Amino acid sequence: MATALRLTRAVSLAALVLQLTAPAAQAADGASAMGTAYGDFVIGCTTCPHFGIPLTGTPDQLSGGAGASTAGVDYSGTPVYTAELSPYSLAGSVGYRATAAFSGVLATPLLGAKAWSVNEQAVILDDPAHIPVGIDLYSAYTEARTERTYTYIGSAAASYTFTFQMTGSVSGLQASLFGSAAIYTGLDPYFETGLIDFGSASSKGIDYLGTSVPTLQTFDVTVNVAPSQSFVLIAKLSALTGIDYASNDPLADGSHTLLVTAISGDTSLLVAAPVPEPSGWLLMLAGVSWMGLRSRRS
Repeated sequence: MATALRLTRAVSLAALVLQLTAPAAQAADGASAMGTAYGDFVIGCTTCPHFGIPLTGTPDQLSGGAGASTAGVDYSGTPVYTAELSPYSLAGSVGYRATAAFSGVLATPLLGAKAWSVNEQAVILDDPAHIPVGIDLYSAYTEARTERTYTYIGSAAASYTFTFQMTGSVSGLQASLFGSAAIYTGLDPYFETGLIDFGSASSKGIDYLGTSVPTLQTFDVTVNVAPSQSFVLIAKLSALTGIDYASNDPLADGSHTLLVTAISGDTSLLVAAPVPEPSGWLLMLAGVSWMGLRSRRS
């Protein structure tokens, strides 16, 4: 019985510390980045088979998450021969890069994302004529994301508008950029409900000829707040080079980047919740363990 009571006390103390130091609405605040890449050898006929192309290095990457103030992924890979691919030439490359961070006193999003593919025509190695029979095709997708909780400390209702700017370029019909921002109440930790406002910008290539299309777009998200009200701002920027049967080299370059250029309203009354570093979580857990140890000794 005594052991059970001590355990109950330790758990209660731990729960209290967690409640005071990590409110549910702020638990996931942080920066994250992810990326994935793959290759596919496609023979140029509608009934012919295609083969997956293994890649060097680590084509699937994930960085950051809850409690991270910055995050980044970076990949560049080339094809690896397999028994199925041995009769054919194998060339080309694929890569991506993404960064996520917070900027300024209000810790607004600063995101960058870039994806590229170098597709190459393939031939049968034993064919002296080296007539193309297919294409070594590659695809890359990467995304940068930030999540931050803000609290309004004014004494009267107010409105805030965040203006975002997405800058970059795309080349090739398979290339695209997509930037977005959403404001949530934060009451639902999975963000399936509670959406207040959403805005986005996108850009896509126009041909297979390598024409570079620059983009500079803006969009807004707005929130109306009451005194002491909190809300969550989530921003994302993604870059994609998809697969199509074409030997061009698509590029989606949004590394220039997605950021907040203006905030309407009295920003001195808007407070960004601090994002605890991973070491902070470790210290907190150590404190919980220490209190549990003391309760066992008492």
